[in-house]
Amino acid sequence: MKLLGDRILCRLIPQEKKTESGLILITADKKEDEYEVINVGVKVKHLKPGDRVRKFRYSDSTQAMYNGESCLILSESCDVEYVK
Repeated sequence: MKLLGDRILCRLIPQEKKTESGLILITADKKEDEYEVINVGVKVKHLKPGDRVRKFRYSDSTQAMYNGESCLILSESCDVEYVK
């Protein structure tokens, strides 16, 4: 998939909350907002594949299938923040 402009292709990073004893906690709020960058467009300046980003709550995104995975296409300029 070739991305145009400042678009980035991201996949969701699954997050589980565990206790020290190893029990998996079920949470009522499912905050699925941290993603891993898979591919970047030609005008992306600050991100590269492998970086982690967070999607803002009301940002526009497009869902896409990439290699059998459900992914999101986001805009670097207004939709994401870099996570170290």
